[in-house]
Amino acid sequence: MTLSTCTPGQRQSIEHVRGPLLVSAGAGSGKTFTLTQRIAYALLPESGPAASGVDEVLAITFTEKAAAEIKARVKRTLRAEGLAEEALRVDGAWISTIHGMCARILRAHALDLGLDPAFGIMGDAERAEAVADAIDGALGDDNDIIARGSYAALFDEYPARSTMPLAPSVASMLQALMDKAAGLRGGLDALDFGPSPAQASTLARELLLAYEGVLPALERAGKSASAERARAAAADAVEALGAFLADASAASDARALAAVVDGCAYLPCTFGGADVKAEVKAYQAVHARVAQNVALALAHPLASELMALAREVTARFEGAKRAACKLDNDDLLVRTLDAFERCPDIAARYERRFKLVMVDEFQDTSQLQIDMIARLAGPRCAHLCTVGDAQQSIYRFRGADVNVYEAHKKAMRADEVGALYVELTKNFRSHGDVLSFVDRVFEQSTVFGEAFMSLEPNEQRPSCYRGSAPRIDLVLSVQPAGRGTGVRTADAKRAGAEAIARRFAALREDGHAPGDMVVLLGKMSRAGMYAEALRAEGFECVVTGGSLFASAPEVRVVARFVEALANPANTAALFEVLTSDMMRLSADDLLVLTTEEDPETGCVRR
Repeated sequence: MTLSTCTPGQRQSIEHVRGPLLVSAGAGSGKTFTLTQRIAYALLPESGPAASGVDEVLAITFTEKAAAEIKARVKRTLRAEGLAEEALRVDGAWISTIHGMCARILRAHALDLGLDPAFGIMGDAERAEAVADAIDGALGDDNDIIARGSYAALFDEYPARSTMPLAPSVASMLQALMDKAAGLRGGLDALDFGPSPAQASTLARELLLAYEGVLPALERAGKSASAERARAAAADAVEALGAFLADASAASDARALAAVVDGCAYLPCTFGGADVKAEVKAYQAVHARVAQNVALALAHPLASELMALAREVTARFEGAKRAACKLDNDDLLVRTLDAFERCPDIAARYERRFKLVMVDEFQDTSQLQIDMIARLAGPRCAHLCTVGDAQQSIYRFRGADVNVYEAHKKAMRADEVGALYVELTKNFRSHGDVLSFVDRVFEQSTVFGEAFMSLEPNEQRPSCYRGSAPRIDLVLSVQPAGRGTGVRTADAKRAGAEAIARRFAALREDGHAPGDMVVLLGKMSRAGMYAEALRAEGFECVVTGGSLFASAPEVRVVARFVEALANPANTAALFEVLTSDMMRLSADDLLVLTTEEDPETGCVRR
């Protein structure tokens, strides 16, 4: 196996197949290549071999697409190394997402675990809908009836539902509890509401000291109208909080304190010099913390009612899954881990099976997933290789926490495990100018600071850029503040899209092919606006990808057209195509197409 083209870090990672390995891989550093080569190397004679077959390799990826890519690359490499028979076994290898691995284990032992082997997987969207239905069912349609029931105090304090996105409601709290409990092994029983909140008098005194402490700074802020209002508001707050503390009967009343805090104006940080603004910001932090603790003090006594209602929601949700014979992604992890702990025979079968355990995108791993992997990685993680990059931790769902990843890195490098640590810092994807720009942004103390991993450019990468303008060009669209400007958010977005379209037109004039240009969007909701701006500059534009792509009318028509071609008997798909904008056939046209005249008798058949 030729490894001469590998970087030193890649080669170290590929050849280290005996013992734990911790890889920190920057974006575009060839980690997928490294993982596939490591799998192939472990199967070759020069590694021992470290694994006698591909069925002794476990590779966990973040998406099914990544798993398919790794399988394809491993097959190509094995064939190139003369292991054609082993390459044929790759399709059945343990290379998948962690949820795919768990589903495979549960299906293999379904009868032992009391599961239907034909269980389905409930996707995220379906799960969200089922949870919402369970919450609606528990809350009911008539909130007044519920308010007189077992949860009277809860519904007296919070509305059942709220039309405001950030406004607290029973429904939003139930949703938060369900989401949090889903990633915990004990479910709702594992939730901890923490210690009792501070006394109302303690919180009132803390906020009073904050207002008193900021008053000298406000006196130095000058005589602007904003400063005058802030001084008056602070003085009023000091008086109100002092009166609250002087009333012994109210000092332990969180509801009374909430009314006082609501009446205390929140001081803005829009006047004075840097020293004044610094002190106002310090006060703001205290005000925010006190307000949060007051809300907690109001909610804490209602926790038992909320938890009881959450258990009812959970029962409804579990019933819906049983009726559909489905498990969600959290069930897959929890039930598999429970199977390992309750069934020693099942645990032994998998804990001794794998000689190579590799996990990609480890920065987006939850503690539950780490516990699962630890059961399969051998004693002291002897077979484990994890690849991750804290700077790419962008998903943060299903319990993923970058702090869990940082703790894992420390544990792997501790003496008890002694993992080899390798950094992949050479970027094969981007030009040096792009990497330098990224460095300037993310090395700032307010972003990653000293923890940022700077990536090296590939010196051998040829530059195809032409033009007089710099390679990096920032476009900033600013929407004027205040009412009456006549500028909407959509107008600012459109201005940005038009600026990018003009930049592309300039690149085209410099000799760049339009097919080499692409706009990457954070979300697809305004993709049409960018497409419109590009087409106005004479570009042919194709919109692809994103969650909205498959729902676009033209995409659906093409998909239905392919279905009709594959199966002429699928008349529903054919009808949808014929009546779409692609064909625009009217009812009369369809009647003509479905009418046949017998040439001998002249009879018409439809």
